[in-house]
Amino acid sequence: MFLIPTGMMMGAKVTVADWWLWNQIPVTLGNLVGGFTFTGLAIYVTYKPRTVAKLLAPTPTGVPAE
Repeated sequence: MFLIPTGMMMGAKVTVADWWLWNQIPVTLGNLVGGFTFTGLAIYVTYKPRTVAKLLAPTPTGVPAE
């Protein structure tokens, strides 16, 4: 967001269309896909809903049966 426009102001042979087409659009799409994928996956794995079988299963108390 800073280096390419600065280079353009200093005379680099890059147009605004080149900058948007070959830099901003791919970077923005990559950030969106990566953010949704990795953030969504991390949240799903962390907070995934419990299944009914796990909720109904007895939990061991650690006390031996008599």
